[in-house]
Amino acid sequence: MTVIEHLEAVLDSMDSNADVITNILEKIERENETLYDLLLLSPMDDLSESEGDALMLVFGCIYESWSKENQIPVFTEEEIASKEETVWEILNKKKSREEIIEEFYTTKSDPDILDFIFSMLDPEEDDQDDDLKISDLSKEIMTGCLVTLSELLADKN
Repeated sequence: MTVIEHLEAVLDSMDSNADVITNILEKIERENETLYDLLLLSPMDDLSESEGDALMLVFGCIYESWSKENQIPVFTEEEIASKEETVWEILNKKKSREEIIEEFYTTKSDPDILDFIFSMLDPEEDDQDDDLKISDLSKEIMTGCLVTLSELLADKN
């Protein structure tokens, strides 16, 4: 299966069973506690409840999809911090969102995962969930977390 097929399968399973995302998040915490704490829990104070839920959903979906084809290593605090710093250097250049997104496609991240991240954070007008409005600051925070995850996974495989 391709990355996209795995992502779609995980999303479908989440749609049909509400416990799936909870189980995935518990798995991440069990297998990769530092990753869970630094990339998933630490930004929660800066996000609304619905934005935090969206971050957990996308993060869990990426992690679970990647684990279907690859062994995910336990990341150290130093590895996470180093990759996060690189990602935030791009985000802090204060370019337009389109230019920032374009620059991420030149990194090691899997383009399919980047497509997924940006389609979830910047949905087309027709696909937008009226209940979930993500502020620009929250999009930046969520992009930082999710692209860091993508970069970490790409580096190890």
